[in-house]
Amino acid sequence: MEQLQLLLRDQKKEVSPEVIIACLTFKDALKLCKSLSGLDDKQLSMTLEIDQGQWARIFGNGGHFPENKLLEFMDLCGNKVPLIWLAFKCGYVLHPLKTEIELENDRLKEELKAEQQKNAVISEFLKGIKII
Repeated sequence: MEQLQLLLRDQKKEVSPEVIIACLTFKDALKLCKSLSGLDDKQLSMTLEIDQGQWARIFGNGGHFPENKLLEFMDLCGNKVPLIWLAFKCGYVLHPLKTEIELENDRLKEELKAEQQKNAVISEFLKGIKII
């Protein structure tokens, strides 16, 4: 299941604000978010661990999306349509705190730090057995 989540998170979809704003309800925003992902209901409901019956009610009539699953849902779908819709309906416009480049830079710094730590451990080990 983790491999599926990793594959799904790599799919980032963008949509114009005009399309999002055209959604009349929060459920419409959820449907747009889902449709942009290209994933089917079964993939999403299983990954989010939501019963398929409940999933059908959420996107049909009478069901409510569990708020504790909303962030994971948007991550899996690769877009923030429901969040953007909510902000707009409250009179706000969202912008990320960091740009994509800044986020990538932070990720690469973390990777570099981890590699440096591995190299330090290997170097200490080799010194201990007097190869270096």
